[in-house]
Amino acid sequence: MLCQILQHSFPVMDFPIHCLKLRVSSGKLWRDFPLKSDLASTLLSAAHSLFQQIIFAHEKSFEVDNFEKIKSIFHSIQKNSFKQEELQTLKALIQSSNHGGLTSLVDQYIVPLLRELYIECPSHDYLYNLGKAWIHIGGLRFYLLANFDHLDPAMKYEFKYLRLQEKISLLELEIKVRQECYHLAGRNSSVDNEKWRKSLLGKLQKERKRLQTKIMFRPDPAKYKNLKRVCAGFHELIASSAVLARNLEQQDLNIQLRIDEACNWQVTSASFIDQLSKEYPEYIDIIQPVQVAIYEIKLGLSVAVSSALQKAYLHKVGGDADQILETIYSFMQFPRSLPSEAISVDPNTMLPVFQSSNMDVSENALAMDVNLLKKLLSISRDTNCNNELPILQLHANIYHISLVRVARHVRSTMLMDNASFLFLNKIFDQFASPWINMKVHMKAKEDNEAQKYKFQPRSIRIEDILEVDVPSLVEFSADESLSPEWQEMMKLPAKENGNFEEEWNLVQESVLKSMVHLHNQLFGSNNLIKLPGIAQVNNEDILDSFMDSYKLGIKIIKDMPPVLSFTLDMNLMPEHLLHLCVEYKKKFSPFHQLDHVYNIYKDSNAPALAKMVKPLTVLQNRVVSLLYEWPEHPGLQKILDIIKTLLALSVDTPLTEALLGLQFLLSRTQALQENASKFSFSDQLQPFFALVSSWQKLELTCRPALLDGVLEQCDANAGKLWLPLYSVLHREHLGDIDHLDTIRSLKEFIQTANVGEFRKRLELLLAFHGQFSMRMHLKADPSPHLLQILKILYNVFGYYMQFLPLISEHVEASRRNIEKELKEVAKLSRWELHQCYLSIENSRRIRHKILKLIQKFIVMILIQNSSLSMPN
Repeated sequence: MLCQILQHSFPVMDFPIHCLKLRVSSGKLWRDFPLKSDLASTLLSAAHSLFQQIIFAHEKSFEVDNFEKIKSIFHSIQKNSFKQEELQTLKALIQSSNHGGLTSLVDQYIVPLLRELYIECPSHDYLYNLGKAWIHIGGLRFYLLANFDHLDPAMKYEFKYLRLQEKISLLELEIKVRQECYHLAGRNSSVDNEKWRKSLLGKLQKERKRLQTKIMFRPDPAKYKNLKRVCAGFHELIASSAVLARNLEQQDLNIQLRIDEACNWQVTSASFIDQLSKEYPEYIDIIQPVQVAIYEIKLGLSVAVSSALQKAYLHKVGGDADQILETIYSFMQFPRSLPSEAISVDPNTMLPVFQSSNMDVSENALAMDVNLLKKLLSISRDTNCNNELPILQLHANIYHISLVRVARHVRSTMLMDNASFLFLNKIFDQFASPWINMKVHMKAKEDNEAQKYKFQPRSIRIEDILEVDVPSLVEFSADESLSPEWQEMMKLPAKENGNFEEEWNLVQESVLKSMVHLHNQLFGSNNLIKLPGIAQVNNEDILDSFMDSYKLGIKIIKDMPPVLSFTLDMNLMPEHLLHLCVEYKKKFSPFHQLDHVYNIYKDSNAPALAKMVKPLTVLQNRVVSLLYEWPEHPGLQKILDIIKTLLALSVDTPLTEALLGLQFLLSRTQALQENASKFSFSDQLQPFFALVSSWQKLELTCRPALLDGVLEQCDANAGKLWLPLYSVLHREHLGDIDHLDTIRSLKEFIQTANVGEFRKRLELLLAFHGQFSMRMHLKADPSPHLLQILKILYNVFGYYMQFLPLISEHVEASRRNIEKELKEVAKLSRWELHQCYLSIENSRRIRHKILKLIQKFIVMILIQNSSLSMPN
């Protein structure tokens, strides 16, 4: 339920309802957390209690000594284990009852119950035994209840009530007569006798009150026979439930067929329960206990089915339940250790200072069973027909989470020991192996020259910075479309043909970006000047790591057997609550509270978007009322359609799209009001004016985010070259150790960079140099080529580093010029918007100017390094 609330988008008109759902869910998680318990243990305890209640309810049918012995045995069971001899003793004592119905069920139900509840069983059969126990409890209760007499119990109670009423009347009359006689005789009655009679009267009145609650009105007493016949016909189905449970235990049979049979039994029993409620409501005192007994059998059968599903799941995984639960729990658990501020570095060697080169990393970081997680994820993906991601991408996500945890541990402890480095190295190899395998595959098809990766300039797409859904805006009005210039600039650039390497996407862009960031933090420098090794762990990194592992763990949990998933849910209650709070902040926090620069053209702003719901609803009600007077009026109908479209906008819609929609709406409404004096919307339109004005001012203040988006896209494009660069520096995997080729590839890597990517590409080189230096320091790689590659990286980086100030100055100067022009546009725009802030044409013109300046900035930073006199 929680996943459905968070994952599915919803229209902006449901914003208050969705906020309420999340608040209620968070409150429930907070209240339920202290109550977490083992479901199986709770069910077992309840079964113990119910079975003893059934036996104790027949106390009058036992001799006093025998019943005391039964109570003593039950009491001793709670402290000590139950032995076979005690089982036989308890069986004999129960058989001593003079209740024929109870003694007839000893062998069929009571003895199996004693074994299932009180004799220990193997751990892998614990859940199955518990299910059978509930089936037998329900069956025992059903047969005891459904053993109807010839007379309706309500008739018995009514007869007892009448006799009791007669006794009370006679006793009251006797007391009254005696009092009058004593009064006429002139003497007082005996105090003891009077007290005794009044005490007896009180007891009889109390018993009468108790019987009154059991008397039921029967409008048709003849239906009692039909009820007896219907319940007797259900006996066979009750007996079949135990057979179904036994079949579920036999793993050699078709387990899915047995589960389907059990599900059919559940459906049939549910129909019988509904039949009793609908056809015999006046016999509720009889049918309710019978229905409870059937529900107990249904519960037991569900537990038995869960046991069968769990055994099949564990057989498929090849592990035990405790191992799986521990692995998933440690994978999804929120990291609770406190980070250190930085990693210290020896200024002489430029390497981290280790207290112990062989110090073990935390158990939570390296002891995670990655292979088991991959297997669980594969099974979950095979079970779920709607596979969102390829299995290799899911595996890459697991590697990424493992990388984040180990990297965080290294940064927190300020130590890079052998185990940590080897694990990190292994993870990087796992990330790069699909790319290298692709290269090997291409090498088998093409000649050696064609298979080498060619570093090329990369373009920037404007839609990665501005997100405007042109078709949805145009549909507001057929004759008020966007300007041709705007539509032309929003066209997607044509894809380059035949570049399979560029389109390779077995690693998600967000995962690759995070991996490159971690690689740079561990082995590189955040400003290319400070010594490598300085890395801070902040709360945002910790939360991002938790959210990634949580979401991937949920994919595994949702396809697990019910009991396993329930156990995990109980243990992960704090994680569920934290995930809910993080998602709530992400979706519903105002933009000024976000952790990143707000981009009004691309980012969502649900709280601001929700402000238009109330005025839109008021205007909608006004239009609907007018449509009652003027049905099928085209102008009113068009306004109503626009309102419905705006209310149906997704809460993730960028604010500029909603702003343009409001301008269409106000333009249409004002035009209709001016042309038809009978329609007045002045009161309803007033809130829109302030809302549109505030959004337009917000749009002008968010212009720096567009320039930041361009530079971020440059960094992202450069980061995508991490995998090709990795393959260049690990050519021994391809059987190629020509260092001249490596030098040429690294020169090409730098020289093909545009000025926006130049700094990031240098950071990649420095990070790989730091990784290889660490490898040599820890003696983790016996390769004879390691020193040569280190020298190549050192010289290439050192040579091109001298051009960084020139290129950085060009980027900063370009940005200053564009920001100056954006400020001029903002000044003119404020004046134009103040004059007529509802004009769609003015808004188009302003956005067109902004987009032109962004494109101009893109052109400035996409120029090649050679254009700035950098030698080849």
